[in-house]
Amino acid sequence: MIRKSEYEPEPAVSSFTDVVLECCKNTVPLKSVDKQHISLTRTVILKHHWIDSFIDSVQKSVRNLPSFTLCFNDLKIYCNEEKTRTFVGLTVAVGHKALIAAVNVLDKCLADFKLPPFYKEPSFHLSIAWCVGDYVHQIEKEVLPQLQVALQQFMHVHHDQWVVNVAQLHCKCGNKLFSFPLAT
Repeated sequence: MIRKSEYEPEPAVSSFTDVVLECCKNTVPLKSVDKQHISLTRTVILKHHWIDSFIDSVQKSVRNLPSFTLCFNDLKIYCNEEKTRTFVGLTVAVGHKALIAAVNVLDKCLADFKLPPFYKEPSFHLSIAWCVGDYVHQIEKEVLPQLQVALQQFMHVHHDQWVVNVAQLHCKCGNKLFSFPLAT
């Protein structure tokens, strides 16, 4: 999976994640996401002998992409395609065009290996909490309005902590993590 660099959350984001877990504890067994990131490709399976060529292709393709800034602004509840995991995510408000540019470049790399592209209409987000199972409707109905109010309060008080400067992309292949610096 290619993703924006793993994100070290600001204190307000970590505190807000704690609020999400607390608000949901009687509804859904949420856990915080350990390695927060924004996905730019689907999770794909690479044949072992493709890895070096794929990494070279990605490195050459992304090196001219400029670094950029992201800002978050809302919450959305997601479920993976298999309906086995539910996520609470902070949606990207600023930086969408830069993420689309990165996805377009990465989709070309994936196509060279006959791998599926990213979603046609991506909803870029930073997952902050998750649980096993499909709880989208339950969270949306029972706690999302309360969480939206809490998020707006956190964002108002800590407005500078919802911005991320992206200077590199990462690709995880098996147990290896590759980093690709963006142009400055």
